[in-house]
Amino acid sequence: MDIENHYNNTPITHATLFGKQDTDVEEVTQKKHTQSTLSKNEILDTIKKMGKEITLEDASSLLPEGKEKVFLILYFFLLPYISGLIFLFTYIAEVDFNLFISMLDDHSYFLTWCIGYEILMFITLSTLTIKNLMIMRKKNTNTLKLKTL
Repeated sequence: MDIENHYNNTPITHATLFGKQDTDVEEVTQKKHTQSTLSKNEILDTIKKMGKEITLEDASSLLPEGKEKVFLILYFFLLPYISGLIFLFTYIAEVDFNLFISMLDDHSYFLTWCIGYEILMFITLSTLTIKNLMIMRKKNTNTLKLKTL
C-alpha cells in the first residue's frame, strides 16, 4: 500500500489521531469534569505547600540578606505607627495639617502605634476572610457541577 495515498484517502478523525474513539458518554463527562477541577495530586501539592514551614529566606525581597531581624523589628514598630499617623491625619484631623500637628503633641507614640496596629490587623483579617469565602464559593460551585453531571 502506498503511504501517500493512504494518508490522502483516510479522513482525519479522533480515532486515527489517538487510537480510539470516545463514544462512551460517561467517559467524556468524566474527562470534562477532571479538566474543570483540580486533580488529586494538585490538591495534595497545595496542602503540602500550606503546611510548609515558613522561614526568613522566603521573604528575601523585603528583608535584605544578613539584616533580616533588624528589618523585622523596624517593620514591627514603623508600619503600625505610619498607618496610625495616616488614620489620625485623614479621619481625626480631617486633613488639617495644623490640627494634626497639635494632635501629635498630645498623643503618645504608643497610642498612635496601637491605632495603626488595629488598622493593619483589620485589613489582614478582612483579606483572609475574603480569600476564604472565595475558596469556599469555588468549592461549592465545583460540587454543584459534580452533582449536575
